[in-house]
Amino acid sequence: MFEALSTLALQHRRATFAAWLAFAVLCAVALTHLTSGSDPSLFLPDYTPQAAGFEAACAVIGSGRVLAIGYEANDVLAPDSLRAVAALTSSLRRQTSVSDVTSLTTVIPAASLAAAAPALRDRIASQPDLQGSLLSADRRAGAVFVTLAQDAHGPTVMREAVQAARDAGLRGVQIGGPVAFEDALDRAMRTDLLRVAPLMILALAGLLLAVFRSARAVAGSLAVMGAGLAAAFAPQATLGVPATLAGLIAIPLIAAEGLGCAVHWLWASQRRGLNPADCARAVGSPALWSAATTALAMGSLSFSSFPALRWLGASAALGVMAAWLASATLLPALIAWTARPALRTAALIPAGTPRWRFALWITAGLVAAAAVAGLPSLHVESNLAFALPADSELRQAEAWFEQRLSGLVTVEVIVRAPHAADSPEARATLEALRAAGHTVANRPPGDSSLFHATVRLSERPSAELAAAEREIERIAAAQWPAGSTITVTGLVPLLLGSMSAMLRGLAWNLLSALALIAVAFGIALGSLRGLLVALVPTTLPVLATLGLMAWIGRPVDLVTAAVGCAALGIAADDTVHLLIHHHRRAARGEPLWRAHSAILAEVGPALVLTTAISTLSFAALAVCSLLPLRGFGLWTALALGLALAADLWLLPSLLPTLGSKEAAHADSHALLA
Repeated sequence: MFEALSTLALQHRRATFAAWLAFAVLCAVALTHLTSGSDPSLFLPDYTPQAAGFEAACAVIGSGRVLAIGYEANDVLAPDSLRAVAALTSSLRRQTSVSDVTSLTTVIPAASLAAAAPALRDRIASQPDLQGSLLSADRRAGAVFVTLAQDAHGPTVMREAVQAARDAGLRGVQIGGPVAFEDALDRAMRTDLLRVAPLMILALAGLLLAVFRSARAVAGSLAVMGAGLAAAFAPQATLGVPATLAGLIAIPLIAAEGLGCAVHWLWASQRRGLNPADCARAVGSPALWSAATTALAMGSLSFSSFPALRWLGASAALGVMAAWLASATLLPALIAWTARPALRTAALIPAGTPRWRFALWITAGLVAAAAVAGLPSLHVESNLAFALPADSELRQAEAWFEQRLSGLVTVEVIVRAPHAADSPEARATLEALRAAGHTVANRPPGDSSLFHATVRLSERPSAELAAAEREIERIAAAQWPAGSTITVTGLVPLLLGSMSAMLRGLAWNLLSALALIAVAFGIALGSLRGLLVALVPTTLPVLATLGLMAWIGRPVDLVTAAVGCAALGIAADDTVHLLIHHHRRAARGEPLWRAHSAILAEVGPALVLTTAISTLSFAALAVCSLLPLRGFGLWTALALGLALAADLWLLPSLLPTLGSKEAAHADSHALLA
C-alpha cells in the first residue's frame, strides 16, 4: 500500500500538492473555530447511577456550577458594606445566565439596610449557619455565592461578576469555586500550548536540520507533522467539541509519530541513497505497521464511556494515520532525492548480541518482577485542583477562602421524608455534622418534605475527600429513620468519583491496547513466536516506568494515566521496524548474524533519531505550568528511552529464539564470535 501510494504521488505531483493544499485550507478554516474548555460534562460518563442521582438533585441544589466571590471589609455587617453587597447581588440577579445568588442581603428579609444589620447579628447568634459561609468569625471577610445556569459560559459570567463587585465598591475581591477552576484550567491550557508548541517545533526542526542538513527535508517532515495535527483537531473543531486537558497530550504523540515516519523515509532516501521506489519497498510495511500499532493503542480509548477520553483516542488515532498518509504521499513529492553522508551514530548501535545475553535476560526479569511488585501500591489522584501549581492565582484564592471562611468543596445532603425541613432529625443532622468539624449551612428548599444542607470542605487529595463524603453519608444515615430517602451528592464529589472510574478504565484500555498491538504484531510477523519476542521489548519499558512511579510514590492522575497507552504505541514502532526487516531477510535465507548486522547498519541510526525526536517532543511538556502535563511528558520520555535501549540490547538477545533450535544455537555462536 505504501509503495503504491508513493508511486502514485510521484507520478502526479501537482495533483498531490493540490490535494494536500486543499486539505490544509479546509483544516485551517475549521481550526479557527477550535476552542478550549474544561466543561465538567466532558469528564462525566455517559450514564451512571451517581450521575443520574446528581441530575435529580439539581432540581433542589441548582446546577452545581457555583462561583464564590470573597471580599474584605472592616465590618461586613456595616451599612456601607451591606449596601455594596446588595448592589452586587442586584447586578448578578439581572444576568440571564445566573440562576441564584446567596449573600448576606438575601438571607434576611428587611425593609432597609439599617434594619438588616441587627437582624443578621441576631441570626448569627442563634444559628451559626452563616459563619464560615457568608462571613468570617471576625466579620472582616464575607462571600457571595452565585449559581450559574446549566448552559452558562462560566468565564464570561466570572469576568462580569468581578467587574460588578468592583463597581459595587467591594475591596479585596477573591474568586473561587468550580466555575473559577474551569476558567483557570482553560487559561493555563492555552498558555501552555503557546509556550510548548514553538519550543517543540524549533527543537525538532533544529535536530532534523543538524542530521539531514536540508531545509527541504525539515520542511517536508514538519509538513507531515502538521498534516497529522490538523487531521486530529479539525473534526473536533467542526463538531464544536472543545480541546481539553486530556486532548493536549495528543499533540506530542502525533508529532513524534509523524516525524518518525518522515525520518525513516528520509533516511532511506538521503542517507542510503535509495530511489523513491526502493524507499517505498524498504520502509513502507514497517512504517504502516508502526503507525497502526500507535493508532490502535490510542484508538482503544475511543470505546471509553467518557467523552474526553473518546475524543483523545479518536483524535490521536486519526492524526497518526493522517501523518502516515502524508509521509507516503506528500513527503516523497516534496523531497529532492540527494545522497548524503551517513550519520555518525554507529557507536550507539551494538553490532550483535552481547556476550552477556543471559545476564540481560536476568536483568529484564528482575526489572519486570520489581515493577509488578510495585504496581499494587500505585495510587490515584483524581482531584484536578492539584493540576494547578501551588502559587497559581486560583490556589491562592482557595487558601484565602479556607483561612478566612471555609473550604469551597461542597457536599450536598438532601433528605426526603414527611416534615423533614423542620424536624428533630434535621436539627440532629446539622448538630452531628458540626460536631464532626464540618462547616454546614442549612438550605430550606421551600418544601416541608425536603431537608437540604450544604457541607463545605477544604481542598484535599481525592482519597481524603472520598473519606469525608462517606463520613457525611454515615452521619446523615444515623439521624434519619428507615424509609427516609437520603442523597449525598455534589458536583465535586461526582467529578472525583467519575475521574476515579475513568482512571480505572484506563487500566483496561491499556490491556486492550496491548491485545490490539499483539494482534498487529502477529499479522505483521506471521508468527506466534515472533509476536511473543516483540512483546518483550515493547511492554517491559512501560511496565518499568509504571513500576518506578509506584515505588517513588508518584500518584497517577487523569493525564499521566495515559502514559501507558502512549508509550506502548510508540515503543512498538522501533520493535516492528527491526522485526519486519528480520522477517524479510529470514525469508531470503540470510543467516541471523549477518542479517542483524546489516539491519542495524541500515535502520539503526534512524531508530535512534526517531526515538530522540519522540523523547524531545514529550520532554517539551516539562515547561508546562499544569503539573499533570509536565509529569506526562517526562514519564513518557523516560519510557521511550527505555524502549530504545530494550530494542538495541535486549531484542538482539531474543532473536535466536525465532529460528529452529539448531539454527538458534549456530546463530548464537556466530553472534558471540
